[in-house]
Parts: sequence; C-alpha cells; structure tokens
Amino acid sequence: MIGYRAISTALTVMLLFGGCIHNRVSLKPQPTSNTEHRAVETALSSYRIELPQNDGSAFFGLGEGSSEQEAKERAVLDLNRRVWSEFMAEIDSDIDTRKRLFRYLSKEEIGKAKRLLKSFPLSKYTVLKSHTRKDGTVILLVKVRRAELSKPLKRDLLRRLVPIEERWHSSRKQSVIERYIIAKDSFKKMVALLPEYLFSNYVTPFPAPIAERVERGIPYFDRTAGRLKRRLKFCIEPVSTPAMKFFAEAVEKVLQKERMLYMNDSEAHSNTLCITVKGELTHKKRAQKHIFEAKLELALHKRYESPISIQSYIVRGESEESGTRALQKAAQELEKELQKRFLQAV
Repeated sequence: MIGYRAISTALTVMLLFGGCIHNRVSLKPQPTSNTEHRAVETALSSYRIELPQNDGSAFFGLGEGSSEQEAKERAVLDLNRRVWSEFMAEIDSDIDTRKRLFRYLSKEEIGKAKRLLKSFPLSKYTVLKSHTRKDGTVILLVKVRRAELSKPLKRDLLRRLVPIEERWHSSRKQSVIERYIIAKDSFKKMVALLPEYLFSNYVTPFPAPIAERVERGIPYFDRTAGRLKRRLKFCIEPVSTPAMKFFAEAVEKVLQKERMLYMNDSEAHSNTLCITVKGELTHKKRAQKHIFEAKLELALHKRYESPISIQSYIVRGESEESGTRALQKAAQELEKELQKRFLQAV
C-alpha cells in the first residue's frame, strides 16, 4: 500500500514538473518561416508616406534619398515640379488671361519664371513626416505655405515695378522723343515682369490695385509708345560714300510710305531722331554676274548723342547688267526688310 502511494505521488510530481518544463519551452519565441520573414522585410521596405494634394494654403512634395539632406532636396524638386505643372495647367485653362496678356509673350517665355522656385531657400521648406527604411533609405514629406513662398516673389516684383512707374510720371514735361523712349523702355520692362507676375499671382493672388497696375500698365505703355512714335520727326544722317546713298534712300522711302515725319539733315534739331546708315559693301563678279553684298547697321539716336538702338541687316543684289544695278537690287532688299521689322523695332 505504501509502495503504491509512493509510486502515485512520484508520478504526480513528475507530471507536474514535466508540465512546467513544457510550459517554459512553449514561452520561447518560435522561429518564423522564410515566407513570413520575407513578408516582414517587404512591408518595411515598401513603407510609404501619403502625399497630400496641394491646397489653398500650402504645397507638398515627397522624396527619398540615402540621407535626410538628399531626401529633402528630392522632395523639394517634387514639390516644385507639381507646383509648376499645376501653374501651367491653370494658365492653359484661363482664357481671359490668355486674351489679355499672351499677345505680349509666349508660353516659352513664361518658363523664365521657373527659376523663381529654384531661388527659394531649402531651409524654408518644413519637414512634415520622415521615415527611414531598413536599408537606410530616408523618405521625407515636405511642405511650404503659399504665403511664405509668394512673399519674396511679390516683394521683388514690386521693387522692380515702382521705378518704372516713377520714371514715367517724372517724364510728363519732357520732349516727345524722351517720352517715347521712356514709354518704349517701360513697355519692355513691364513685359519682362509678366512671367513673374503670373506665377506670383498663381501662388497667392495680388490685391486688385496691384494687379491692375501690371495688367493695365502693359497695354498702356504699348499704346502710348505707338501714339508718340507717330509724332516723331526723323532725319537721315549724310552717308560716307555714293554707294551707301542707295541704302539711305531705301530708309527714306520706308519712312515716307509709313507717313512718318521726315526732315532733311539741315532741318534737324534737338527733338529729331536721326538715323545713321553705315556698313561694309562687297562687290564680286562671278560668271558675268555682278554680286553686291551689304552688311549694314542702322543706328537710331538723338542729334549728337549715342545710339538708342542699332539694327543689323545683311542684303544682297545680283545683276548681269552692271554693278550699279546689283547695288540697286540690294537696296530694294533692304527696303523690304525695313518694312518687315525696322519700324517695329524703332
């Protein structure tokens, strides 16, 4: 009886002890299979940060790189690409803007404003989220507020706009020539501002009074320069050689056809715009044919002053009759070229 009890007790203790051992073993982490291990690695390596849509207050960009600096630079490039793409899409869809302003510049010229994004300091972009993958790749989400981006753009545009306006207002009492020169120069400078104005206005709209100063200023200076040009008086400076006189006469014909006020050199005064014609003439004879080629410069200037503008022309005339006839044909070619672009560039 005692033996039976002893054996029974011993068996009970062994079973309990064995159960404890079993429980301890079962608490150890079980090795994962290769499939499970790959699934975990894939989840870590494919981690993504959701990229928000650009909204009315901010722009966003996402990038990755081998370091936080590289990831941020790529995130900023992504942000810039998205901003520029949306800006150009808005330009394409804004029919009113196209009618009012696109006659002054092309879409390619608008591309000049893209440099504004590159000039914005990297430190101004805020890192919203970051994650480092197991392979060391860094993922960053960056943000820049529209107001923060537009502030330096608008400040720079106003800094350039105000002197244009002040110069024009101070020219009220000056001569027709002076006002014409200033109006034409102001028009060019306003058009040069247009790409930056359009982009800055897209980031955050300008107040209506400033927008009007730009959008109305451009056609105003264009019309004013055209009106003043019709009041200008021109003269042609005496030429250095008899051959060059053919080309001076071509200029005179164009002025007369366009009903521009033309004066003889002796009648010119301080309020007259003078045209100086000079250049190089080359005469060749080839296979019984006379060939005249002229490389010409037409300088527009006030009397006894340095040129306001210089235009270059290359014209050619051929004739089997004589060198004079070839020269006349070269002068006729100049006349055609002048009608195409001289008066537009004056």
